[in-house]
Amino acid sequence: MKLLGHGRRTATLLALSICGNLALGIVLILRHYEQESPKQTDRADDCARLGPEFIPWAYSALQWCEARPESRLAQLLPNTVYLAFDGTALARVEFVDEDMNVVREITMSDRHGRPWVDVNLQDETLIYSRYTGQWETDPQVSLRDEDGDGIPDVMVNWELKRSFKRSEELKWARIDSK
Repeated sequence: MKLLGHGRRTATLLALSICGNLALGIVLILRHYEQESPKQTDRADDCARLGPEFIPWAYSALQWCEARPESRLAQLLPNTVYLAFDGTALARVEFVDEDMNVVREITMSDRHGRPWVDVNLQDETLIYSRYTGQWETDPQVSLRDEDGDGIPDVMVNWELKRSFKRSEELKWARIDSK
């Protein structure tokens, strides 16, 4: 895999950077919700508010949940944990195998539980979804980076039901007068 012509080391650094940024994002989201919430809920209650198929995954400062092993969700998304807050899944982390040491995909959601950023570490795609209003369940626009360089390659306008591909390299123009 070549990334901007620099090879495997650049790809590894990019993957680590993305994971670090996502972890920072999760911490910032948690801090925001902690300040807004007047009460702390019990971990098991928070997982149960996601649905009856959720149970606490690990006992830590974060409220991680997993699907009950016998549930349909566990069959559809095995080796997956969810970061819950106040009955909303703010992040989903899918691992490659049952050891849960290697991450396959990370999805961060907004405060309404809608997918916001999805990073697939297997094929290096990033998908950013934007919504028109706070109650819309479907995104208005999704931007997809297919080659892992951090620059969107495809835009899907879900309202128009049309896809657009970037036609040229990005060009930067100076905006100050100096």
